[in-house]
Amino acid sequence: MSDAEVLSKDELRELVREVLAEHQELLGQPVDTAAARADLRADAMFLRRVRLLTDGIATKVGYAVLMAVVAAVIGLISLGAGTKFGH
Repeated sequence: MSDAEVLSKDELRELVREVLAEHQELLGQPVDTAAARADLRADAMFLRRVRLLTDGIATKVGYAVLMAVVAAVIGLISLGAGTKFGH
């Protein structure tokens, strides 16, 4: 025999909510109240802003390094051309 049980949509929805709430509680992030959910949402938004800020900084540093490398290559080519043509 099978231990399968038929659940209604509402029962399944409630079961999923319980499991997710238990999972969040195990992670130290209780979401049983509206205030706790708002705090968790605010924390996630803060982390997103920090990630976007660091991504922006990394991009700017990357562009600066790339520009320095390109400038050095152009400088070396110019120096080499000047030496070759006697300037």
